[in-house]
Amino acid sequence: MKALNKHSNRWIAALATVGLLSAGVLAAWNRHLAAEIRRLDRAGLSVPIFVDDFTDSHAATETFDIPLPHPPPRPAQRPAQETPQPAPSIRTAEPATDQSDSDRRSLMQLALQNDPRARLALLRSMDIQIGFDDVLALTDGRQTSWALATVFNESGGKDSAALLAWAEGLPAGDDRQRAIQAVAHALSRQDPVALANWLWNLPESDGDRGRDQALTTTLRRMASTHPEDAEQWLEKMGADWPQASSIAAQLVRGRVQKDMNEAADWANALANGPLRDAAFGQLALRLAAQAPDAALEWCMAIENDTARQTAIGQIMPHWVRRQPEEAATWIETLPQGAMKDASVRGLINGLVNTSPETAALWVDTIENRGQRRAALGTVVSRWARTDPDRTAEWINGMPTGLVKDTALQHMALALTRTDPEAAMSWARSIQNGTMRKQAVQAVETRARHSRRR
Repeated sequence: MKALNKHSNRWIAALATVGLLSAGVLAAWNRHLAAEIRRLDRAGLSVPIFVDDFTDSHAATETFDIPLPHPPPRPAQRPAQETPQPAPSIRTAEPATDQSDSDRRSLMQLALQNDPRARLALLRSMDIQIGFDDVLALTDGRQTSWALATVFNESGGKDSAALLAWAEGLPAGDDRQRAIQAVAHALSRQDPVALANWLWNLPESDGDRGRDQALTTTLRRMASTHPEDAEQWLEKMGADWPQASSIAAQLVRGRVQKDMNEAADWANALANGPLRDAAFGQLALRLAAQAPDAALEWCMAIENDTARQTAIGQIMPHWVRRQPEEAATWIETLPQGAMKDASVRGLINGLVNTSPETAALWVDTIENRGQRRAALGTVVSRWARTDPDRTAEWINGMPTGLVKDTALQHMALALTRTDPEAAMSWARSIQNGTMRKQAVQAVETRARHSRRR
């Protein structure tokens, strides 16, 4: 009994010691916090404490009993003959110090990188104004574009000339490039045609990267709001412009969906180039399900080899479902090369859901190794879900090598959710060391996620 009492007394003493230490630490922290509040008060700022997490665009605001800044109270109602007194200013008349300037910069950075719309309202209530130079200095990457657009819109979004003059007046370099791209993001909705002209006339010293990215943003918006102007700009940019095909496709889709006949007349009147190729491809895609022969004619009239191959690959699944024998016969007449490979890929995509075993027979006819491996992955992934035994028999009959390892990899991934043990066995049977390691890791990851669900 004495031993038990002695042991209990030791525990009580230990707990008391921990309590005293905790109280001391808390008191020290409170003293530090109180000193920080007094320092900020002397600098003329009533500052909330933000959660320092820039990855969450909706970060919470922790106050620790420090009230958030708020607008001054409205003046009390006075008789009509009396003049209302002006509301007191939040900021004091004390001159700014280096420390207060540092605090203001920190607040601006938090506002721009966390949740600009909510934070800017808070900063305005503290009489802290953010300019375009602040955005450039305090943000980076994609943050610059949306932060600049937010600041511009918060200021009324009307003085676009001032924004353009600011960007153009910056010295050449990375900051100027970022500013040009951010300006395009901010102004592309207002007047994309005028913005495109401004970008086009920038000095060559600005380089191609910033201007081309900004023009891409601008022309995408122009294609939606001013399609005829966008067509002229696309011709001006030239067929070698990297974004020509995607913007041409965006322009064409609207015309084709509206009226096929008018779109066909318009497409035929176009000069050779990305816009004509995109128009022919979209017409072929719209015709593929109802009139595959006519769709094929539109595809074959496309001048650009890559665009023609893409269009053939898109219409082939529709043709195979409607006229499988005719499609297969036409493919067999093609010489070996990129056109035939693209056609076979399209045929496989059309067969794989209804007849994966037949689709598998076409894989070996693809000459390009990368295209063949991609088609093999499509077949194995679909076939393994409906008939894993027959798929396994087909894979096991392949000669050892990279093609078989590709099939084994896709087999393992296809079985992960339904039979994880079998999937792991397939992954470990891959001969190539790098592919085996990747497959094992992928199976483990997918199996882990499946268990969590």
